[in-house]
Formats: sequence, structure tokens, C-alpha cells
Amino acid sequence: MPLADHPSASEPTRKGYRVLPLSIRTWPHWHVAFYVAVMLGSLGLFLRYLVRNLGANQGDEAYYVIVADRILKGGLFGFREELRTYLYPLLLSFAQVLFGKSPVCKAFVGLLQYAVFLYSLRIIAATAVKLTGRRAAGLLVFAAGALNPYLVQATTLFLTDILAACLVACGFAKLLFGNLSATKDCLSATLPFAAAVMVRPASAVFLPIACLGLAVRRYVEPIHIRKVILGFVLSSAFFVPQLYMNVTQFKHWTPIIHSSLYRLQTHEAVRCLKYGTVIIPGEMAPLCFTNPLADKSCDSMGALAMKSPLAFSVTAAAHVFGVIDWGYVDTYITNYYPSDRFPASLLLHTTWFLVALGFARFLRQRRILPAKTSAMLLFLVAAIVLDFGFLATTQVESRFGYPVLLMALPFLGFSFADLRLAPKAAAGVVVSWLFWLALSTFLSLWIDGMSGRIHWFARFT
Repeated sequence: MPLADHPSASEPTRKGYRVLPLSIRTWPHWHVAFYVAVMLGSLGLFLRYLVRNLGANQGDEAYYVIVADRILKGGLFGFREELRTYLYPLLLSFAQVLFGKSPVCKAFVGLLQYAVFLYSLRIIAATAVKLTGRRAAGLLVFAAGALNPYLVQATTLFLTDILAACLVACGFAKLLFGNLSATKDCLSATLPFAAAVMVRPASAVFLPIACLGLAVRRYVEPIHIRKVILGFVLSSAFFVPQLYMNVTQFKHWTPIIHSSLYRLQTHEAVRCLKYGTVIIPGEMAPLCFTNPLADKSCDSMGALAMKSPLAFSVTAAAHVFGVIDWGYVDTYITNYYPSDRFPASLLLHTTWFLVALGFARFLRQRRILPAKTSAMLLFLVAAIVLDFGFLATTQVESRFGYPVLLMALPFLGFSFADLRLAPKAAAGVVVSWLFWLALSTFLSLWIDGMSGRIHWFARFT
């Protein structure tokens, strides 16, 4: 019987939930209490990081404020910018009109980003419920995102990563699993991708993936393809201001950005396993985690692959690990040895483990799922792999992994699809989880040591 046909996960006597105390199983409002507890915890994290980040704009934050000033002075069709798309600075310019350059302005943008973040989690959680047929799966997916300190912290900064990630995740949730029978539903499945590109140019990698996903869905089930295509056409309006600016300012017919950041990224990817930004007084801001296999004669990851496939493979694998290992909670490193690094990292890697466990269980159960659901989930995996492949050739920063995690969260719901495990199976899951935590922690600290400034192993000895 398909999972979606199972009774609600709130049914107190269902097998698999008998491991819970009777008082909890028979309490009809336990899911409400769980949701409220998660929201209070998430709000506490948000307020903590909002207060911490209100004081000053660091690094790229300050540059986005500069671009916002250019829009306020020259207008949306009169400013000049070759490295950033217009939509996020436009949002900041609106906030500055309302509140000026004050902490209230940053708090307003932070609240807006946090609201979008929670809304996207609701959509992702609803997708998990739809796929598994269990309310508990949606609650756990929502909790995994809302209590993630890295993601919550990102909402309090003038940076594009979390907003773009939320848009991409919502777009895939609607495009692959949503109802595409009405024009408004088609717009909700297409507009987020265009908006994400205009918030963060690197999101352009998801446009062809989304089109491929549409083709796959059209193949496995009948949908109103003309309405979806119309949605993509209407969404292209987001690109008009950027195209106009590039043509008038740079004589360059491109709807994204004038300068090629990917060329610089793939060049630096040979030299650095990942990078970060330090704002510790007296310290150099750029932080490169040096690649011990770097070859000075190679000016790109492609050149490294041609000269040394082994060095390329190890370097690319390190970049992929950097996408899932976010290290320091603060986007800008304020302390080389912070107390919150390890609990946050263990929580993050536990989330990745549960996502992987959920994917394994999905593979076991895919035959009892509707064929179109299995196809869409497999395509979602392909989309994630394609993004990993793209990021493997770039110099990564921890925040590049935000869209990957949000896209993968629905699989976490499958990890709790069946709580009935034999003792040996349960022991195997626990041992695998502990092994993954130990391995990921070791690799994370080892890569930190490649910076030449962070020495966790020496600190422990």
C-alpha cells in the first residue's frame, strides 16, 4: 500500500509509535506542543544572532549596502554594478528608505528573511508529509531546519545566500511535487527560480536543472505544460532590469552579471579547499584553507583534472565536503576557537546523516510509492548531485551548502518512516551515526589546519 495511503501519523495506536509512552500517544495535541517548542527555540536563536549582528556590516554586507546606495541615487535603471544582481540591493534600498542606515533597517531585513525562511520550511515540511503520509515526518523536517543555528544566523545578515536558497528549495518543492493545474500554481513553481538568480547569480545553475525536472515530470504524469511554460516566460520579467543595466552600462547582452565570477572561482579552487572571512582585530581577512595537492601550473580545476586525475578527485571531494561541513556558525569568523562550533557541527552532521538514512529507506520503499513520486524524488537527488558537481569545481564557502540542505530535507522525513527496528539494525544505525560524526569532525578539523592559523589538534594535545 502506498505510503500516502497510510493513516495519519497522529494516530496514537499505530505500530511504530508504540515505543512512545502511553501518555504521549494518547495526547491529541502533542504535535502542537512540539511545533510551539520548536518555534520558541528557533526564535531564541534568531534573537541571539540578530542582536550579535546588528552592530556593523562586515565584508560583503557592506558592499551590498553600497550597491543599494547606488540604486537609491541612480534608480533601478540607472545604476552600475558588474558583480551583483539587482534584486537583493533593491530590497535593502527599500529598507533604507523606510528606516535609514540604522540597526532598525537591519532588524527589518532580518525579520523579513527569517519569515521567508520559516515559510520555505513549512513548504518543505508539507512536501515531506505528502511524500511519507506522516505528520511526524513534517514536524521533524521543520525542526531540523528551524533549529539549525547556521541557517538561522544567516537570516540576520545582509547576505543573499539564505534568501536565494529558500527560493530555490520552494521552487523545486512546487515544480516537482506541487499542483500544476492552475496558472497561479505554475507561477509559484517558476517565479522562485528567476527571483533566486536575481538575488544570487550562482543560482543560475538551477535554471536548466528546473527545466529538466519539468520535462521529467511531464513524462511521468500529465500536466498543463503550456501553463508552466507561460510561468517561466512571465518569470523572465525579473531579468529585464539586469539586462537593461548590462546593455546600457557595459554593452554586454547578458541577463545575469557582467563579470565572470566562475572563472575566478575555478582558478582559486585549485589553490584552496575552501575559504572564509575573518574579522578578528589584527588578523588578515581572507582565510584560505590551502590545498596540499595544488599545482601552480594549473589555472583551473579542468587543467588539474587533465594533469593529475587523482589530485583533481581528492580536491573535488574536499570541496564537496566543504559544502556539507559548515564549521563555524558565524559567517564571518570572530574567534578561531568558539565554544559553539562543535555542538552546531554535530547537529548539522546528524541532520546530514538522517537525510542519508532517509534516502536509503526511500530506496527500499520506492516500489510501494506511486511511480511518479519515486521518479520526482530520484530527480531531486539528481538535482542535488548536479549542484554538488558544480560546486566541486569551485572554491567553496560554507554558505554555498544552504540550498543543498534545504533541497535534501524532505528525505529526512523518510528516516523516521518506520521506528520498528530489530536490535541489530538499530545498533547498526547508531554505530554508523557515531562513525560519521567522528569522521566528519576529524576531516573538518584537518581542513581547518590547512589554513595555517587554526590548530585544533595542537590545542587538544
